[in-house]
Amino acid sequence: MKSAFYLIVSFVLLNCASTKTSLVAVEHINQKSEGVQFVDSLMKSGVDTLLSYHNSCAGCIPGTSKEYYIFWKDSGDIYAKRITNYAEYEILNIHSFPFSFFYSLKDSLATEDIMTFIDGMNIISHGGYEECRFEIADFKEGFHVYSRVLETYQYSLHAAYLNAIRSELYLISRHYHWNPQNLILEKRKN
Repeated sequence: MKSAFYLIVSFVLLNCASTKTSLVAVEHINQKSEGVQFVDSLMKSGVDTLLSYHNSCAGCIPGTSKEYYIFWKDSGDIYAKRITNYAEYEILNIHSFPFSFFYSLKDSLATEDIMTFIDGMNIISHGGYEECRFEIADFKEGFHVYSRVLETYQYSLHAAYLNAIRSELYLISRHYHWNPQNLILEKRKN
């Protein structure tokens, strides 16, 4: 009887000791509202050259990464900020960002109505989407495009514009390190 008891206790203790835990980031930020508030505060402070990029997912499962990036020019310096659903990151002082390239596309973007591409397509109310907002001096432009539209019309100017932004993000991430400011981690059993 004693040996059966020791066997059960040993089994329970062994099972508890073998349970693994891992650190998991906690989703606690609405990156879109935080990003919009940050952009608004920049505009109120007098910044007149700004580009924001939001990559998100509507109706997707919790834990899907959602990101908001802001690039701006102030007193000759160029800055970048990243906000995700997990953390807000320190502002980076970056060496360059091609504002003039994006500005040069403004007239072409205005003539290409990507919303006409949606006519006849069955767009579902959830899935990936990307948003972009560009402001320089008195010019303000913004657009919102579903990933399915971008996949279908991958050679549109809007898709090229977003690809150029993603390329810049790649280059920035290769040369700079985004430091999270308010990342919350918690232990979870696997």
